[in-house]
Amino acid sequence: DPRERGVWLLTSLRVPFSWSSLTGRWEQRFESDIPEAVRAQFERRERDNALPMSIRPDQLGRRYPLSGIVRADRNDTYWAAFLGDNFSFVDTRVLDSERLVFGTPNTGVSALGIDSAGRIYFGEYADGRHGITRADSTLQQWRQFEARAAGLPRSPIHELLAMPDGVYAAAEDGLFVLREEVWHRILDADVRAVAYWRDEVWVGTRGMLGRLDANDRFQRSDLPLQTVYGLEARGDTLWIAAEQGLMTLTATNSAVEIARPVYDVAVSADAVIALAATGVDMRRAGSWGGGLRNTTG
Repeated sequence: DPRERGVWLLTSLRVPFSWSSLTGRWEQRFESDIPEAVRAQFERRERDNALPMSIRPDQLGRRYPLSGIVRADRNDTYWAAFLGDNFSFVDTRVLDSERLVFGTPNTGVSALGIDSAGRIYFGEYADGRHGITRADSTLQQWRQFEARAAGLPRSPIHELLAMPDGVYAAAEDGLFVLREEVWHRILDADVRAVAYWRDEVWVGTRGMLGRLDANDRFQRSDLPLQTVYGLEARGDTLWIAAEQGLMTLTATNSAVEIARPVYDVAVSADAVIALAATGVDMRRAGSWGGGLRNTTG
């Protein structure tokens, strides 16, 4: 508190406490007692930390890696998938989540996608049963495409991209597409990322970047790339996270943004976040800032 030079604490149950210099101890307060300057700090931090605060551990206190997240049909709500804990419905408005453990054949969800109708696709990989499961937005109707019966990969699915002309699944076994309820393999490669840019599906693999033509034929890009780890399209720019670094591609040229390995990239309206070998870098107002945290290990 800059005015009183005190310290305020807001618990996860929104119970405020303040440190009293007179008594030398914490005192429980009412939320209406919080000064406006302190309230603004709490609100800003809640927005920044809404998602991780909302996702709770399971009954045994275990937390699992977050493997995918897509927006749900209401503002500030999300579907979140985990490697080992199925998936959750997350409502950041109330900082809460609901664990959902039904519908998918196993608990290892490696990728998540959602189409224009709100149907959710779960890419699954665990010992035993593999494949892709689809559910409607209300989780009332389910369909399972098991790998052996549907011709899907028997390796982890890295990414799912739902488009009007099909649903694309990127996996170590190749690139697969769902059309008219049948899966087809259209590329035999170790596919790490897919994105829709300039009316085309772009594909990143171990060793190259390319795009699909109208007949699902792969056209290799001229960019000399090794493994492509992530693709993100925003406006007229394609962001490419690769072994050589973070690159941008436009209709007229390409550029190197970060010249060291970058393993994923996320782009919003006002920022670019790159997961590099040395940490998390953020680009705002056209310039890059320092690493946000150490990602070693």
